[in-house]
Amino acid sequence: MLKAVIFDMYKTLITLYESPLYFGTQIALDAGIEEEKFQELWNSKEEDRTIGKITLEEILEIILKENGCYSEKKINYIVEKRIKYKEEAFEHLHNEIIPKMKFCIQ
Repeated sequence: MLKAVIFDMYKTLITLYESPLYFGTQIALDAGIEEEKFQELWNSKEEDRTIGKITLEEILEIILKENGCYSEKKINYIVEKRIKYKEEAFEHLHNEIIPKMKFCIQ
């Protein structure tokens, strides 16, 4: 009996490149921070972000405060926009994905 399925969702089952992108470059622009400064702090916390030790909101707070442009309004705007763009990726599933997922959960 199958008890668990582990898979890599983004760039494997779901592509982020068929919908508008909202990665570091775009976030830095919305934050009003030089991209190089943003990416330096963003990348320094990549492992913590990947394994859930730090939330998107927490890393954004650190980055914005370090660059003197922190506001809850700005964080909320960036978080909402990132969620919207990530959700949109689910609208671009390839036809062969759904049957494979249904097989995994049966």
